[in-house]
Amino acid sequence: MVDPPRESVILGFVVAWPTKKSRKRHAEDQLGHKGSNRDLIPREEAEEIMQLAPHSCDRCGKPLVPGADACSVTGKILRSQAVDIAEPNTVVTEYQRQCFRCSCGTQTWAKLPKAARSGFRPRLTAFLGHLTGLYRVTRRGCQDIAQTFFNIDITLGAVSKFHDMV
Repeated sequence: MVDPPRESVILGFVVAWPTKKSRKRHAEDQLGHKGSNRDLIPREEAEEIMQLAPHSCDRCGKPLVPGADACSVTGKILRSQAVDIAEPNTVVTEYQRQCFRCSCGTQTWAKLPKAARSGFRPRLTAFLGHLTGLYRVTRRGCQDIAQTFFNIDITLGAVSKFHDMV
């Protein structure tokens, strides 16, 4: 569609057309549309609470010091929260299998738990299997995620084994 010219000549008079206003609005600004916000978690569940106080008045610019110059704290609080993910923490469990010598002369080693035989614990196995099975992340992608986020070196064969287990 071609925009009309901003000026036209009608019956010998030059008429200027008004410019169009932008009609772009966010969904929550549309009439009848409800905005969506994340619910705040209870204060008790927050790991850190930062108390923020204004330094100067928004209107006159005077410094705000409670108790000085008729300045007082109203007690009103406006809560906002920012969510972040914790830094990944890998847990390495070392199994030290002891060897006992029987009176008959046989050396017997302690058995390794079934969950530790692959070299990877159940949580990592389930996580990587979940990525490949449900979210269709490639095995090489899972290998890259394990290295990038958790600093865990893992082979493609191990990722394939996790996918088959889950």
